[in-house]
Amino acid sequence: LLAKDSLRGDLVEISTFNPDEVFAPCITFVSGVGNSYPSASHSFTINKQKKFFDGISMNVYNFYKSRGYGELMRLASIIHMKENGVVKNNIEALSKAIPFHYKYGFRPDFANIEAIKNTSFADTSGADSPFNFIRGTLLYLTQNKGLSSNSVEQAYLLLDKLFVNKSLPKEDLARLDSLMIEYIEKHLDNWDKDLMIDDIPMSLSMSKVQENAPFYNKLFEKHSIDYGV
Repeated sequence: LLAKDSLRGDLVEISTFNPDEVFAPCITFVSGVGNSYPSASHSFTINKQKKFFDGISMNVYNFYKSRGYGELMRLASIIHMKENGVVKNNIEALSKAIPFHYKYGFRPDFANIEAIKNTSFADTSGADSPFNFIRGTLLYLTQNKGLSSNSVEQAYLLLDKLFVNKSLPKEDLARLDSLMIEYIEKHLDNWDKDLMIDDIPMSLSMSKVQENAPFYNKLFEKHSIDYGV
């Protein structure tokens, strides 16, 4: 696929490779036309049974930042979602990248991630256990970092329920998602000063992409990509 970058409108090539190895991720590359070395890459897998797109990592190499390559890779992922009948794109976002993903429609999704639905909260031994991960997230939110007093109180209530029950029902995880959205929106303008913890679960559903089709189609047009959702 040929597209124009955001800096000068230069043509770039977007290519996705599906390796032969079982379970190996697909990789989308962005490179200058005629350049054999990629300038950016996005690795991911598509689970056709569950109709999930699972993002693994997205990187734009330093010399090529501020050219819209991240946006191009996100648009490529939306093409793959639509063409493969994907219902949801799941990621675990690095804190520094949360505003980027948020811009393109991703939202916190503690309520639906597989690791939390299918793992017992009772296992509190590991730092990466669902219990400790959600505990750390809630503790961060209780530090009154721009949240309303009511939201801080809600975070404390969720913490209490987590410690008492060693789990949270889906409706409480959805409340955590709402608290996260409030936090993100209050800090988008000064994100580097208020970084969250890493690996926040976020997702973008195909229904939301279609609901906001004018936004995404305008981006396709901006980069001279003949595609629409």
